[in-house]
Amino acid sequence: MMDDNHPYDGSVDYNGYAVFSYPNGDTYIGDWKRGVRDGLGIFRSATGKEFVGQWSNGLRHGWGTLTHANGEVYEGDWLHGRISGVGRLTSANGDVYDGQFLKGKYHG
Repeated sequence: MMDDNHPYDGSVDYNGYAVFSYPNGDTYIGDWKRGVRDGLGIFRSATGKEFVGQWSNGLRHGWGTLTHANGEVYEGDWLHGRISGVGRLTSANGDVYDGQFLKGKYHG
């Protein structure tokens, strides 16, 4: 265990549930596996983005919702960190796109 009187020098492999605050102000609350985000979690960036959903090997993967600071929201499938599969994109002005997405772009 680390404390102010006993500094730790080495790697940390988080496993299970944890809350982690990054030096730049980003925060991740959720599951970890071998030191990377893996499972269900919430990532909040210092710039106002928020992702709530599934992670695999440190990447958004599975079902999740990404909300941008400007109000744009994507809810749907993710594959290896990119929007891919079935989803719904609601733009900041309220336009809604339902359907297939491929490599981060509307595809249908």
